[in-house]
Amino acid sequence: MNLEKYKFSLITLYVILFIFFFSCQKKDKTYFETIAINDVKLSTPKSGSWRYNHDEKFQQFLDFQKSKKITPKPGKNTIYLQPIGEFNELQKKEIVLTKEYLRVYFQLDTKILPVLPNTLFPKSVKRVSKEGHEQVLAGYALDSILIKRKPKDAVVLMGITEKRSFSKT
Repeated sequence: MNLEKYKFSLITLYVILFIFFFSCQKKDKTYFETIAINDVKLSTPKSGSWRYNHDEKFQQFLDFQKSKKITPKPGKNTIYLQPIGEFNELQKKEIVLTKEYLRVYFQLDTKILPVLPNTLFPKSVKRVSKEGHEQVLAGYALDSILIKRKPKDAVVLMGITEKRSFSKT
């Protein structure tokens, strides 16, 4: 066998092997196929847990896609943080860091409003948890405090309190 025929045969063999190996490759998984291993079925709720006491409809991804999104618009493009309560130095620093994070993440002007006192919460919307932490009713904070104070240029107003919040069952 002459050298030219040998080289041609060798190149042909390599081309066939190359085609064979790369044509038999598995198709790359999509992002959702890759993260599907994280989709773990929730266990049965136990007495005392949130899910045991609250029968909630779980939101599917398609539900989220169909939902109305909050989007900035000209004249409504600032994120506001509304602190409510008495904050220690560490908590004040966390509020400033939250402001900075939101500004960088959403690429929107972000401002901290002056602190409001806890006296805005009447006794009827407060309770003490089993662990001894004072909590405030989240719906009251949203519907009676924040909605009335939302600046005209706000795309969103986020209330921050040192108290924990709860929802009525």
